[in-house]
Amino acid sequence: MSTDADFLVVYNDLPHPPSNYLAPYPMQVSYESVPQGFIKYAYRTADGSFNNPLIPTLGQAGAPYARSVTTANISPMRALPDPGLVFDSLLKRDKFEEHPGGISSLFFAFADLVIHSVFHTDHKDWTKNKSSSYLDLSILYGSNQKQQDSVRRKDGSGKLYDDVFADGRLLMMPPATCALLVLLSRNHNVCFSIVFLSLLGNIAFAVHRSTPA
Repeated sequence: MSTDADFLVVYNDLPHPPSNYLAPYPMQVSYESVPQGFIKYAYRTADGSFNNPLIPTLGQAGAPYARSVTTANISPMRALPDPGLVFDSLLKRDKFEEHPGGISSLFFAFADLVIHSVFHTDHKDWTKNKSSSYLDLSILYGSNQKQQDSVRRKDGSGKLYDDVFADGRLLMMPPATCALLVLLSRNHNVCFSIVFLSLLGNIAFAVHRSTPA
């Protein structure tokens, strides 16, 4: 079982704040686009910006990766191994072998969701991470407004469309990964159905109490 000491070992192994970034880090954003009298950080934005009102860009999607390890040797692209060879050497298997620790394969499907939630390298600029650094299920809800609009019904119910998720990269992952994400999508809708019915009940009760006898 993991302890606080175990987490401290991992946390203290990395510099806080990071000593360097792969590209210049934007410390401030322009407030010109924010309507007057509107508090940008009053709710969770699609890209994770304004989570920290003092440093609005901290952890937002599209920010550069932090450099946690100093580069000692730079290998040219032509010196890197073939990705297919790496996959076949490390991940491919010819027959099923039960994990010696009894770990379910769903553990790795969950790990797949976590990895895709916090890492999404921009292929046009590999120094940028298109996901926020927050574990916020952006793979389900989206990392930008366009993705968010593609999954939300916006009909006042708070629900998502049935069995959807925002990040298309997951379609190339093993079926168990997508199945778990669909379950999280369904869980979201079930939770909002309960909340919605509760709100209707409260409104009906308030109307009943305010109605003259």
